[in-house]
Amino acid sequence: MDNYFQDKVCVVTGAASGIGLQLAKDLLAARAVVFMADVNADNLARARDGLGRDNAYAVVTDVTKEEQVHALIERAAGHNGRLDILFNNAGIGGTMPWEDVTLDFWRRVLDINLWGVIHGLHYAVPLMRKQGGGHIVNTSSMAGLVNIPYQTVYCASKTAVAAIGECLRFELADENIHVTTVYPANVTTPIFAEAGAVPDDAIPVEEAVNIILDAVSRQESAVIFPEGSRLWAKSVQAVPEFREKVMLELARERRRNYQTKGRYF
Repeated sequence: MDNYFQDKVCVVTGAASGIGLQLAKDLLAARAVVFMADVNADNLARARDGLGRDNAYAVVTDVTKEEQVHALIERAAGHNGRLDILFNNAGIGGTMPWEDVTLDFWRRVLDINLWGVIHGLHYAVPLMRKQGGGHIVNTSSMAGLVNIPYQTVYCASKTAVAAIGECLRFELADENIHVTTVYPANVTTPIFAEAGAVPDDAIPVEEAVNIILDAVSRQESAVIFPEGSRLWAKSVQAVPEFREKVMLELARERRRNYQTKGRYF
């Protein structure tokens, strides 16, 4: 990554924990200016104080609220007159049997995972156009590449984020605005707290963020990790017969797990 992030003004949503917090840590270590945004004021304050960096700024932000995201973007851009990188990272999980899915749950997941990204883009893209460039980093998921049973709501939100990034990277390419879409598989973060356990194949958050920032510094359009999951997704997408077999087996396995463990893994 060399000095790619030095002095760049970055906004990271969902910055009080998980990938967002690690992004903030590593960006600060790379001498970037980081505006850390999160809806949880107490957790955000603790995260910011724990970093002990003068170039970290905590901004309590509910990404589902357009006016709050607007204020966040404007504050970051006002620091030295520009916003270099927006990490649209805030998100929540959503794995459950269809019979447990409510309309309120649909609204909550889409408000955070999808509208949170839309709000950031709505205010960051015009600013980046005006300043002559910038970089958008949207966090999708492996579930944004492969439609996985028992993740209907989550897949819907993350597939939409993936589609937005793929469209915009071409639309904005000639304006020096880069768009990177991040597709993580399982990462050891608090998103698994509700399940009461972390999947065995989850990678450490430090490893995940190192992969992300390396891809961003190279201005890559997509980063899919870890490698084993990337190859699995490629096979599922490329071979219909394999997809049918794997997804049916996965659906049955998850149903058994819910019945015996109360969780999908």
